[in-house]
Amino acid sequence: MVQAGNITEAASRLNISQPPLSYQLKKLEAELGVKLFERGSRRIRLTSAGQLLNERAEFILEFINKTATEVKEFELGLTGTLSLGSISTIGANIMPKIIPCFNERFPRITFQLWEGNGDRITNLLKTRMIEIGIIRLPFDNNFFDSYFLFKEPLVFVINSKKYPELAKMAKIPLIHVERVPLIVPRRWSSNFISECMQKGFLPKIISKSDASMQDILWAQTGMAIAVLPASAAAIIKNNNLVYKKIADLQFPIQAAVVWERGRNISVVAKNFIEMVKGYCARRHKKVN
Repeated sequence: MVQAGNITEAASRLNISQPPLSYQLKKLEAELGVKLFERGSRRIRLTSAGQLLNERAEFILEFINKTATEVKEFELGLTGTLSLGSISTIGANIMPKIIPCFNERFPRITFQLWEGNGDRITNLLKTRMIEIGIIRLPFDNNFFDSYFLFKEPLVFVINSKKYPELAKMAKIPLIHVERVPLIVPRRWSSNFISECMQKGFLPKIISKSDASMQDILWAQTGMAIAVLPASAAAIIKNNNLVYKKIADLQFPIQAAVVWERGRNISVVAKNFIEMVKGYCARRHKKVN
């Protein structure tokens, strides 16, 4: 009615007759106990109270429309927050490739990211601090649904100045580290020891660890050679560090995206999982 300027025109625009509209305006004034309109012979104007009510009404309508749009976008996964946890070596390897693409496609999504070893990430999933996690096998298949990602080997992380002969080799047989101090991942230490014993020696393990970053830093000092998944090479690059494949280690390491079984995860999380699947499919195709 404010835009129309008079009751007759306003009623026409609303597709109702004039008397009901006049009645509703008088009723509104009576309910609020204030005069909202200055009625003239041809035009009707807002009082100061009427102008305030009109401003608030326009704000409320805009807020309702904006909220409805946001709810629809949330349902489509266009807005919201991605709560994600990843172990450090995988995170350093694939996150820089996936997150920028995800952000470009869904620029209004915000992120809450956690990092840690596999146990910490699974605990965050179980307490619902995060929706999805990127970890390595093994994990509890009874509690988590999953999508398996790439497989990768364990490698030696070597200070090339301390161990120049090993650093020159393309692949290093296990027997060549028989007398070398080693740092091995706690998760696969028994498998590694078993492989070494099959080659006829007991490895000289000075540390079993769940801290990939720390293992690399220790290896950088030359005090030991670290055994880590190949993706660890993305964490720290240093002129003195080399990452060498192990010639005769038989078991590969596999990563997976996991989420709580039976939990209705958000569309945002589902979209991220689909993007990870696409990345891994392209990676597999390139490798093969």
